[in-house]
Amino acid sequence: MGLFGNGRPKLTYTPLRLPNATWMSLPDMGLIRNTAERKTVQTLAAIAVENVAKIEDANGLGSDKLRKLESGLNDLLRESNEDVEPCVASVMVGARLGYVVGLMENASGVERAEECESHYLTALSLAEHKFPKEVIGTLAFNFSEQAGYYLARTRDSELEMIMTIARSSDRTDWV
Repeated sequence: MGLFGNGRPKLTYTPLRLPNATWMSLPDMGLIRNTAERKTVQTLAAIAVENVAKIEDANGLGSDKLRKLESGLNDLLRESNEDVEPCVASVMVGARLGYVVGLMENASGVERAEECESHYLTALSLAEHKFPKEVIGTLAFNFSEQAGYYLARTRDSELEMIMTIARSSDRTDWV
């Protein structure tokens, strides 16, 4: 039976995008309107939120590359802004949430290289609302979430590219 229920879900794919602070993925409203698909997406979102906390454990889901991503993004924020302490949580939660959802998609059996499946992007959109508004309401969160997702989906191989994009971004408005 599996997570997607008895019937085969209609899988929709979009190109995997490089992280960008000013771009947001929107939930697939067709999935939200369909009761069975909505339950699937809500389950995926709940699993993602639960696993964000597990990344902190030494034996958790996190990778050395994820830790380097978080550290690197926070260092870049400190270079471009005076008071970034409120954004440290945004970077951490965003990167970890995106990373967890990317790992889930990689392990799902429906993943495709260079593409994103809409159930997972919609789950990502729903999951972020389980965190405080002051954490998710920044461009730092938005970029970090996309960066974590991209890092996981590329199986930790694109950290340098993500950091190059972050270094070339105007981070003064990320806070």
